[in-house]
Amino acid sequence: MKSVIGGTARDVPERDSAPDTVDLWVITLDRQFQASESRYVDEGERERAARMTGQQRRHFTATRTGARVILARYTQLPPTDLPWRIGPWGKPYLDGHGMPTFNVSHCGSMAAVAVLGTGHRDVGVDLERVTEDGRHQLVVERWFRPAERQAVRHVGLSAAAHEATRLWTRKEACAKVTGERLLDMLHLPVTGSPPVIRTGPSPSAGPDRCVRDVEVQPDWMAAVALTGTDDFQIRVLNGSADDTQDDGRT
Repeated sequence: MKSVIGGTARDVPERDSAPDTVDLWVITLDRQFQASESRYVDEGERERAARMTGQQRRHFTATRTGARVILARYTQLPPTDLPWRIGPWGKPYLDGHGMPTFNVSHCGSMAAVAVLGTGHRDVGVDLERVTEDGRHQLVVERWFRPAERQAVRHVGLSAAAHEATRLWTRKEACAKVTGERLLDMLHLPVTGSPPVIRTGPSPSAGPDRCVRDVEVQPDWMAAVALTGTDDFQIRVLNGSADDTQDDGRT
């Protein structure tokens, strides 16, 4: 069974799709920002956006707006009527029985929204751009496990950058499954070929997680994690921010 399935942003997901298929919406935030998009975000998000710089603020608001429009397709609710809530660690979720689980990540001009339509497992996603400035390698050397540090040593700069980014996105996706702080999750072992299974050594370590990689575009990497140890598929849906605007179908 293939782990990554192709798709387009015009696909309308079905609520009764395979239980373990995650839809990964990849949004390019490259068009001119429209002020009307902010009508979907709540007061807390507006306050958070107000503390950001101009472009960062526009990308944050467009990402949260796009997530709501995407989720409206699964719930058949208008974006303004979604039961959008914020968890203890700041992770957004939809409140209510039968609601899809989702997670959002954005980096620069790109955003990712991971949705599990059945909602029976929690989901986390991280999206990062692969750069050769050594940023991720330094984090790996300082904070990651010995086997992970070894994986980025003694290889070329490009290979080291890709592997360090892969490890980083896996850990962050695992942390975002439950909304925990990334600092508390840096000890997680995430090396190996996917699906990588992280089994907690004790109940206090949190739920088991299964994580997979996705190269969404050249030099852009993402990881998706779910609670539990069962494997899952990822359906990638690509599109621009225009494709996630409210088109009257919800």
